[in-house]
Amino acid sequence: GIARAREVDDLLFDLLADAEGLVSISKFWGIIKETGIRPKDVRLKETYQKFHAVQKEIQQMEGTSANARVDRDTFKECVSDNIVLIAKIFKNGMVIPEFEDFSDHMKEIFASCKDNTKGAPADYIPQLARVPPHYWGVSACTVDGQRFSHGDTTMQFCLQSTCKPLNYALAVSDMD
Repeated sequence: GIARAREVDDLLFDLLADAEGLVSISKFWGIIKETGIRPKDVRLKETYQKFHAVQKEIQQMEGTSANARVDRDTFKECVSDNIVLIAKIFKNGMVIPEFEDFSDHMKEIFASCKDNTKGAPADYIPQLARVPPHYWGVSACTVDGQRFSHGDTTMQFCLQSTCKPLNYALAVSDMD
């Protein structure tokens, strides 16, 4: 229960603390990002907001935009609402524990397919015919919310037939 959560956040603080007994906010988020979880993941909303407010306050007091570091009590306050997910992340308990290796492998696959220019955009659908064929991107999201994106992944595009595999998966799931 609550006593266990306090133990976890203390262990986490001890793991991340520097020689001065402070935890770098950017180091904390850097480790989170390495696992494929994004700082703005809705499941980390409270922690993100609290760290953001603390970092802003520290930077205003110090008159600098340098990396803010927090003491044990502040750290524990910031992570307390989301400690279960944070503990899972730091215990390497996500569905893809070696997310950096996974990401590197995805980049290799991306690169090996990038130069394939066979085929052409569908010209019978106007929205698809207008898309430049050189756009190329790949994204993946695990059941744990680990996310990987590489290439032209911020470009808007018309879903059209890309919905078919998803609709098929939903239909098959409903049949079980």
